[in-house]
Amino acid sequence: MFNPFENPFTADSKKAKKSLLAKVRNVLISDKNAEKNIEAAIKAVPYGPYEILPTELEFFYDLEDQLIKDSGFLHRIKNRDQAKKKILELMKQSQAPALEFDENGRIITLIIDNTECLKKIPASIVRLRNLHKLSMCNNKIESIPSNIDYIKHLQNIVLYANKIKSIPEGIYRLSELTDLNLFENKISELSDKIKNLKRLDVLWLGKNRLTKLPESLSELNLLLLFAADNLLTSIPRDLDKMPRLKQLNLALNKLSTAEKNKIKKMFAGRSIDLDI
Repeated sequence: MFNPFENPFTADSKKAKKSLLAKVRNVLISDKNAEKNIEAAIKAVPYGPYEILPTELEFFYDLEDQLIKDSGFLHRIKNRDQAKKKILELMKQSQAPALEFDENGRIITLIIDNTECLKKIPASIVRLRNLHKLSMCNNKIESIPSNIDYIKHLQNIVLYANKIKSIPEGIYRLSELTDLNLFENKISELSDKIKNLKRLDVLWLGKNRLTKLPESLSELNLLLLFAADNLLTSIPRDLDKMPRLKQLNLALNKLSTAEKNKIKKMFAGRSIDLDI
């Protein structure tokens, strides 16, 4: 059986990848035998199970590069939307990473959920500079690349149900981030640099190992803060200063009865879904 993890940069593998790119490119341009050729091209890519991010992801990097590199290329594609739809449908059937492209052929969504054995996100993922959403849930990922901020337009990061122990500095430099989901990991600390994420609307931190939340968290303008099932004994003193906060969940923590009563008073009169 072909192993996609063996010698990924051999001459043969490079030749195969180049051939595969050519097939997909030709399929997009021409309607002739389109469905048959697309199916053959997609099935030629080896998929999972993943222990590291598989080498076929390089195929998508290169596909994006090729789509963008050829000036005017997308304007020559016949039935472009239909071709893309068929490609994505076949990739889904093959348990490939789920992808979404923008109108210029750039990858804006990457989803590799539920492999249950993916352990690492390689630093090379930053080659997907136009990515808006990254989802790798229910895997065994232990860390997030420190250079994640190179993907400047990331808006949505969903990494729940992994084994992540810390949040890298790069996360706090993602100025366009609106949704950060790190539910059910092993995170024990949240940096006060969280305040830099001015566009953040939703923060999922439940089922981690947090003993406190930074005071700077109050400087955000969240709609939802889910920090249930941690080791919290108190909350930031100005947390009630978030005017848009609609849902706050602090259940299953180490909050004393006195602290719970204090929190209830803080949010008295507010239309907020409070669970402590």
